[in-house]
Amino acid sequence: MTTADLTQTPPRENPDHQVPTAPVALQPGTTPAEQRQCLRESRVHPERPFGAHLRMTWWRALLVLPALFVVMIGGQVALLFVAIIVDAVLLGKPIDTSGAMSPTMMLAANLSLALLAPAAIAALVLIGGVPWRAVLRNLPRPRLKRWLLYPCIFLGLILITFVLLSLIEPTPMTFTWNTGVLLFLALALFTTPFQALGEELMFRGAVLTVVASWIRPVVPALIVGVVASSVLFGAVHGAQDPWLVAYYTIFGACMALMAIISRGLEAPIAFHVVNNVVFMASSALMGGGEDLVIDRSAGAGGPWVLLMIGLDVVAVGIVWLLERRARRVSASGTAS
Repeated sequence: MTTADLTQTPPRENPDHQVPTAPVALQPGTTPAEQRQCLRESRVHPERPFGAHLRMTWWRALLVLPALFVVMIGGQVALLFVAIIVDAVLLGKPIDTSGAMSPTMMLAANLSLALLAPAAIAALVLIGGVPWRAVLRNLPRPRLKRWLLYPCIFLGLILITFVLLSLIEPTPMTFTWNTGVLLFLALALFTTPFQALGEELMFRGAVLTVVASWIRPVVPALIVGVVASSVLFGAVHGAQDPWLVAYYTIFGACMALMAIISRGLEAPIAFHVVNNVVFMASSALMGGGEDLVIDRSAGAGGPWVLLMIGLDVVAVGIVWLLERRARRVSASGTAS
């Protein structure tokens, strides 16, 4: 795009959102840095829903996706290799081929996924050429209230679901408190949130928006973006059980719907963080300090997964109700 292109004001968007617009105007004497920023802003269309709010040339979008998956796979392989070496050489632990996670391996896995957060922002800014704020939300201002409200609501909802799950699918529970449990619990509390944050920024902040950017009409763009990001999210978890494959895929779709409804990533990040922290903390408390096993093999799932899917769907409904109420309050305040 040339400077002449930037100085032109595109036509207004038609009623069915076929042609997104973003008026851009450069003043005389604009510096190169200001021109670049203006160009980035022109690729964000606030009149469109989050997920379909970015426009970028096809080749930019085509480069973002493989770059992110290279970072994800390369980071996991490299850090898990380091964790195995640390366990075997420094701690004298035999190499475990059963899939159990030592504290070192859990730390490596969480850190490798946490790297996706800066990677997603960097890829969209440097390759996609969009402002970094557009990765998080499609609104002009930060929304601190949502960062405080959503985690509290989701924590209560998830704890109720875990109690119901223990009644429907009772399993022997033995709570042990030792150094190993404390270490796993600390890792769950202090590193799992960054792991969930990285996944949200990659799959809902980047994959969803990049895929949707290839399609101009809003509804088809969102449908294709949600389906693609959710299927990829389900696939990378490596589950071999059909129930678990369905769970991870639907989880991804529900997080995408939260982002679209709320026009930002506050809600899906809050839910993902609270969900993963509660799960990992409970696994640590019941694991007796031994290496943790997350079983995703065939037969590990079952009808009880429907309760977890129901949790995700209810969470989407809560976000819809809260955002609807917030818009009504905002509209009434503006009218008055």
